[in-house]
Amino acid sequence: TAKNSGSYWLGRQDLDSLQRVYGVSFPTAKELKEYEKMMEEAERRDHRNVGRQYELFFFNNISPGSCFYFPDGAYVYNRLISFMREELRCRGYQETISPNIFNLKLWKTSGHYKNYKEHMFILQVEKQGFGMKPMNCPGACIIYQEKLRSYKEFPLRYSEFGVLHRNEFSGSLAGLFRVRRFVQDDAHIFARIDQIEQEVMGCLDLAIYIYATVFQFDYELVFATRPEKFLGKVEDWDRAESALKRVLEKLGAPWRLNPGDGAFYGPKIDIMLKDALGRGHQIGTVQLDFQLPVRFNLQYRTEEVVKEGKEEEKKDKLKEVYPPDEYDAEQFVWEEQDLKPGFARPVIIHRAILGSIERFLGTLLELSLIHISEPTRPLYISYAVFCLKKKKKKKKKTQQTKNKKK
Repeated sequence: TAKNSGSYWLGRQDLDSLQRVYGVSFPTAKELKEYEKMMEEAERRDHRNVGRQYELFFFNNISPGSCFYFPDGAYVYNRLISFMREELRCRGYQETISPNIFNLKLWKTSGHYKNYKEHMFILQVEKQGFGMKPMNCPGACIIYQEKLRSYKEFPLRYSEFGVLHRNEFSGSLAGLFRVRRFVQDDAHIFARIDQIEQEVMGCLDLAIYIYATVFQFDYELVFATRPEKFLGKVEDWDRAESALKRVLEKLGAPWRLNPGDGAFYGPKIDIMLKDALGRGHQIGTVQLDFQLPVRFNLQYRTEEVVKEGKEEEKKDKLKEVYPPDEYDAEQFVWEEQDLKPGFARPVIIHRAILGSIERFLGTLLELSLIHISEPTRPLYISYAVFCLKKKKKKKKKTQQTKNKKK
């Protein structure tokens, strides 16, 4: 028996509480010893232990799933963000900032309330429902909406290091790998249809540079397609999936298909990273979205000259009705809007390279432990802190030895 923990039947808190028992067996004693050795190594490399040992960060049940950082941990954290800020600035990204909490009307418009509500922190303020943002994309759409856009502006590359909150089940929390409060090196690229492939390729080029050249990680590209629960029309999904597949084929790097694991608003290419023990973690992602531009009625003026009297092609419109509930006393209706004459819809490329800074840092620390005694990879930002700590301990021990001799 390895361990035990509490759980709910079918993962639902309103059902019976159960006791989960973990166990493992092996055909031979040799395999058992190899497993025990691997678990000892996992314990030694566990970033939660490393964080406390080197006074980088810790967790406290006063705020489950949220990390507390010591000064050295905050230094590492901020160095990662500063590094990405500089890389993005060189590649034409403009940084934005959006609020942490929005009226539920925004989340109903975006589709999150229907498809992601169980993972959100929702509260009521002055008899109106509000939700902490689990993702930055709706805020980016509001920024886009604020002014009239022209085809000449594209691509618009907006980055944001926003603080996100997701209501993860307490049993799923796992150090920095699964948290409730985190920051992403997020970006949303608003582009024309003809710019999709070049922009997605640019995102993957940046990801490969960061993973392969800077951090020298072993990574894997995974193409995830339409899930069972999705927004929009199947034909739009087919277009998006075909575009991502063409980019992967042009890239020439190995990739594998993961059917049905796309985001609810679009297919994606995930960057999977293996930690020191070979466990896979989804770190970065590039997602192609035809849905949010429709949901938020995002438009831009094209170079087309509009002829008077030209009739627009009639299409079936999407419509959703949200009845009153425990958070909102009023009904909310979202309905697809028509394009204005001479206007078109952009597409959105959602992309994160490091992904969750917390998850990336946890993986980085476990991998950096290999090189703690030999600086073979000076670009490991966390390695500098490890060396600093080691030097401090060595200096303190040397001073104590000198004092004893005196």
